[in-house]
Amino acid sequence: MPGLIEQIDALEPGMLRVFRDSEADIGFREALMFLDDELIGGVDYKQILEIRIRPGTHTLQASNRVFKTERISFQVNPADRLTFLVANTGGPLFAIGMMLGMGIPRIRLQLEIADPRQRTGRNARKGQIR
Repeated sequence: MPGLIEQIDALEPGMLRVFRDSEADIGFREALMFLDDELIGGVDYKQILEIRIRPGTHTLQASNRVFKTERISFQVNPADRLTFLVANTGGPLFAIGMMLGMGIPRIRLQLEIADPRQRTGRNARKGQIR
């Protein structure tokens, strides 16, 4: 049976950080973040969302109110610090559409999860999620 210290340590929450500072980001439309299908907040361009979360398995998803990313599953251990990057990016015709005043083409969000071995910092596995 674990001792009192181990039991207390097991209850310590982890930290989830979502950065939005990618150079590919178009700089507008708030990115809404959903943890386990529950809205936890929004991230504006050049901002950070930081919340404490309980240890266990979770899912993270982002939305720009038009499109959503796929859900990313991840494991949080006590006192872990997990970092994600979200970017609201325009499609290939974004600049042309803006110059012609034709509105905004499809906007995509990208999520990058920090390397689980690093647990902190900004080293990330990149993968576009639509």
